[in-house]
Amino acid sequence: MKDMRTIVSGICTAVREWWKPKLAHGACGMQLGWVLYADGTLLISGEGGMDDYFHSPLDGYNAEIKRVVIEEGVTNLGDNVFRGCTELASITIPASVSAIGRHVLCNCDRLAEINVAEGNACYCSLDGVLFSKDGRLLVKYPKGKLDAIYTVPSGVVRLGNCAFSHCIGLMNVTLGQDVAEIGEMAFLRCLSLAEMTVKALIPPRVAPGAFGIAGEEDAVNRGMPVYVPEESVEAYRKAECWKEFTGIRPLCS
Repeated sequence: MKDMRTIVSGICTAVREWWKPKLAHGACGMQLGWVLYADGTLLISGEGGMDDYFHSPLDGYNAEIKRVVIEEGVTNLGDNVFRGCTELASITIPASVSAIGRHVLCNCDRLAEINVAEGNACYCSLDGVLFSKDGRLLVKYPKGKLDAIYTVPSGVVRLGNCAFSHCIGLMNVTLGQDVAEIGEMAFLRCLSLAEMTVKALIPPRVAPGAFGIAGEEDAVNRGMPVYVPEESVEAYRKAECWKEFTGIRPLCS
């Protein structure tokens, strides 16, 4: 009897979803489809991988998409697929996703949280921030997260490409002693960033454009205070990219 009730309940849910008002629908992979409902929910379902895009098929609906739900069975998120979805506030990534492409969540102005199913073997979420499952890679800090101060958790070794890009509300960030690498455009257009603390004894490697090109309008202020371990001040002042920052000073213990 219980199994029958479960089956009936599932059928009823499917019927309700079918009859919900839809704005648009289409394909995003060989066996994947998307449906945008009138309430702003974008549902992606099917089996297998998503296509990579330069121009996403969702580009025409950037202002209508408010929430993304990806069903179990989807195995990857294609390049640029949600890029520029300015009203997107939350996304849920299922356990089946094992790869996330480039710039998937860039320029999502209102995105405040990235959620990941607990059973996912490759990714996890902590306070709405996306990490690799082992916690060594910070993949994406959502642009719409309103915290002005953020401390990268202990154990993070690398900040991914575009990890904090366009987070214009972020004013103060602390990188732990384990951070060894900062990816391309990681802090691009973080225009409110006014102070940084870097606890690593060895200056982290910095990819081209991680802080924007010095002097350009989308670059991080190179005159802001950057606090580093006292014994490493001179190493930072000589290190590639870090030497552009004129405010390097010792971190008081």
